Amino acid sequence: MVFAQQNTSPTRREIPGIVTGTGASQTAVIKVPFNATYSWLEVRCTIAGAAPTRVQMEAMLGEVRVNLSGRNVQTLSAKQMIAIEEFYNSGIIADTGVLLFNMERLWMLGFSAQNEPEWGTLAETSFEIQIDQVAASTIDLIRVYAKYESTASEIGAYIQRVRVSPPVTAIGHRFISDLPRFEDGFLYALHIECSVAANLTDVRFTADNVELLNLPVLMLNRDYLRSTPRRTIQNTTRTASDGTTSGFVHIDFASRNYDSDAPTIHNIIMEIGRKEPSKLKSK
Repeated sequence: MVFAQQNTSPTRREIPGIVTGTGASQTAVIKVPFNATYSWLEVRCTIAGAAPTRVQMEAMLGEVRVNLSGRNVQTLSAKQMIAIEEFYNSGIIADTGVLLFNMERLWMLGFSAQNEPEWGTLAETSFEIQIDQVAASTIDLIRVYAKYESTASEIGAYIQRVRVSPPVTAIGHRFISDLPRFEDGFLYALHIECSVAANLTDVRFTADNVELLNLPVLMLNRDYLRSTPRRTIQNTTRTASDGTTSGFVHIDFASRNYDSDAPTIHNIIMEIGRKEPSKLKSK
C-alpha cells in the first residue's frame, strides 16, 4: 500500500456486526470488510462486561488464524500473539482483554515499512479472522475496533507469520536446520517460545554459511533495550501476570529499525516480509 496522494484523516471506530460464534467451544469468525485500508484492528473480549486478564485470555483463547482471499497469512496461539505484540510495543499492557492485529510499523526505516505500511484490500475477495475458544471459555462478547482509511489500495508489503514447531528436547546444543524457505521474502524476526525461558541461554543463526548472530540471550536483550521503540524483554527479566516467566526469546534482525537489515536470504515463529503480486491476478 502506498500512502494516498491526497491526505485523508483515518477513521477510528468500532466495526459492528462482523463477529459470529462467540462462546465456549466455538470459533469466533470475524469477517472484516475488504473495501478499506487498515492500520490496525483491536479485538476486545469481555466477560460479563469486564475485560479478562492476560492469564484468562491465554487460557480461554486457542488458535488464531488470519486469512486473506483464502490464503493463510498467520496462524498463532493467542498467547503467542500477545507476547509478540508486546515485544514490539512496550507501551501495551496485554492484560486488558485485547488481541491486537497491527498492520503498520511506522517506526521502521525503509521503503516497505514507511511507504507501504498498511493492509489494503482492493484486490482481495475476503478478509477473515478466526479465533478458537476452549470449552471452559466464559468470554461472552467480542467487539472489533479499527483504524482505517475508507479508500482501498492493494496490499503491497505485509508481514506473514509462519509457525514452525521443531521438537527441542535435548540438553546442550540444539541445531535446527530445516526452517522453511521463502524465495520472495526476507526475514524480519524469529520468536522462540520456551517452556522455561531461562533454559535458552545462547543463540546462533547462520544463513548460507554466513554467521549473522552468535550471542548469549542476555546480550541480545541488551541490544533491544537500546532500540527505538524499546522492545519488551520477555525472558527471566520479565514475569507474566500469573507470576511465571513468559517463555519467549526474540531474535529481531531489524532491531535498528532499518527495513533493509532483514536478511535477504531465501530461506519458533518466523516473520516474513512479503510483497503480494496482486497485479498478476488480472493477467
